[in-house]
Amino acid sequence: MENRETINKQIEEISQNNIFKSVLESIEQMFCIIDVQDYTIKIANSAFYRYSYPYKGETCYAFNHNLDKPCNVPICPVKVIKETGNPVNIAHIHKIDGKERCIDIYAYPLINAEGKITHVMKHYRDITEYNSVEEKHKRIIDNPICCVSLTQDGKIIYTNSTFCKTFGYEKDELLNKDFSELISPDDLNLFQEYKHRNIEEKKEPECYILSALKKDGSRIYIEIANSAPFSYMGKSTILTILRNITEKRKMEKDLIRSQKLESIGILAGGIAHDFNNILTAIIGNISLAQSYKDIDKINERLSAAEAASLRATDLTHKLLTFSRGGSPIKQFMPISGILKDSTMLALKEYNTRCEFLIPDDIWPVEVDREQISLTINNLVTNAAQSMSGKGKIIIKAENFIFGNNHMQLNKGKYVRIAFKDEGEGISEENIQKIFDPYFTTRDQQSGLGLTTAYSIAKKHGGNIEVESKTGAGSIFYLYLPAHSEVFISEPEDVSQPDTEKYIPSQQKRILIMDDEHIIREFVMQSLEHFGYVTTTVEDGNQAIDEYKRAINSGEKFDMVILDLTVPGGMGGKETIEKIKEFDPDVNAIVSSGYSNDPIISNYEKFGFKGFIRKPYKIQDLAKVVYEFTNVN
Repeated sequence: MENRETINKQIEEISQNNIFKSVLESIEQMFCIIDVQDYTIKIANSAFYRYSYPYKGETCYAFNHNLDKPCNVPICPVKVIKETGNPVNIAHIHKIDGKERCIDIYAYPLINAEGKITHVMKHYRDITEYNSVEEKHKRIIDNPICCVSLTQDGKIIYTNSTFCKTFGYEKDELLNKDFSELISPDDLNLFQEYKHRNIEEKKEPECYILSALKKDGSRIYIEIANSAPFSYMGKSTILTILRNITEKRKMEKDLIRSQKLESIGILAGGIAHDFNNILTAIIGNISLAQSYKDIDKINERLSAAEAASLRATDLTHKLLTFSRGGSPIKQFMPISGILKDSTMLALKEYNTRCEFLIPDDIWPVEVDREQISLTINNLVTNAAQSMSGKGKIIIKAENFIFGNNHMQLNKGKYVRIAFKDEGEGISEENIQKIFDPYFTTRDQQSGLGLTTAYSIAKKHGGNIEVESKTGAGSIFYLYLPAHSEVFISEPEDVSQPDTEKYIPSQQKRILIMDDEHIIREFVMQSLEHFGYVTTTVEDGNQAIDEYKRAINSGEKFDMVILDLTVPGGMGGKETIEKIKEFDPDVNAIVSSGYSNDPIISNYEKFGFKGFIRKPYKIQDLAKVVYEFTNVN
């Protein structure tokens, strides 16, 4: 970036040199130098601006073609030089003052000390008056860079040698051949659609990609653009320009595959590292507890092992939030309280100040409280860490309406929350990676915070955007779906439950289905500790048999706890469907480690009365079972 700015400054200084200006103005033809990064015109002579172009603008595409973005055609000289690094000589038709002019263009790359192309020098020559119409069009299509052809009534009447070489035909073999025969059957409809838009709707030429077939039947990928019809040798003619991008496409796929493998490797290594640390703490503390005889020391080590286990729970929840499938369990609720509580919790370990700008009329949002609290926590923590735990964060919430689809959001109502920090900012190189798993530039950090936040936002139908510049801080924008008129219920009490109040007043019978023996034992002993009578089974078939046996004996189960996923066996979804066939009133809850599974999010739709997420403590289990056997 600094190198480019230096070169632009040097070009600016050169352009002010009187000798250079005199030389430049002595050139009768149009001349300019263009920055390949943003297509801005850095230097141009008077002839360039005098040459009757009706358009204005700082970029070549605005000045030459009255466009608001770079030309989307294969023959663009700047585009070709950026991709190939080679000089370009092409001719094409420009419309100037409503008249067609044939312009010959010579373009050369300007290379910096690092061997990178930074600018393109272009020399334009009007050859309209020098040639007949036929010669001008032939000059255009005899282009060594692109494949060019002329067609009349869909039949090829002329091709250049590059076209023949690309498709493996001799020129005579292509004459009078229907152009559509070169297109792969898979993409023929796409080809016809764009052709119709050019001919019938007279749309501007558009560049698109499709697959084509060579003479030997092998498939290639081409970037293609068709002109609007024009008169050539007395007949309506279409000029087609295309480039073979098969190798480029293959390289892009290889690069994407390589990047994915790199991300997976980083993710796997990060998970292994974190879990190894956690397992060391768990196994170490348990083995240490086994060596003690003092009950207080034993309890102290078991508490430490439990704390390490909860770290593993937190890690798996983060991983599940950006795993495939599943939706959060959403409700409409006010965002103000969640935003302030989560922020204050995140800043407990830092000396960072925070300013809230939240209007009283902020709309309710449709969110999973637990997940959005985690998202806010992660965004605030990231902001605090960017300032080394100091500085000030400004958090601003506002109502936002998209009248049309915007970026990756559907039109509708949203609450936009901005998290502005005074940190070091994010480099252009890193800003594309900040949401990748385990990517971090800070020591002692996991690299999962922003990944988790982004995944949660997307699964809520929202999004996260970032604005940042090195040395000028960052702003992260969190978009959440909202509603201006909706009833908001009071937030549930999330304080630690008192297990004594969850002892049933009378004996209840519980059927437990889980494929893991260790979990069946834990649930059985926990519930029996509270006075329940339990029966355990491994899969759905056994659960159905036990349930039928209980009904026939007159001792129907008061509740069924079904594990959602049973590898190689019948899981909870199919089991509840079969039980409801002979007992529509079955009182069942679903249990799963995949807490974002669609069945967990919509458990009632699948016939369950409730759910419990793994992993859970004995208190969580006692609360759920008590509520669904004594309250419901």
